[in-house]
Amino acid sequence: MLETILVIEVASLVIAWYIMSQN
Repeated sequence: MLETILVIEVASLVIAWYIMSQN
């Protein structure tokens, strides 16, 4: 379960970074 939470957090950071890099 902890690994799933970690993956979700990492994915959120990657998505946020991707959106910021587009602007």
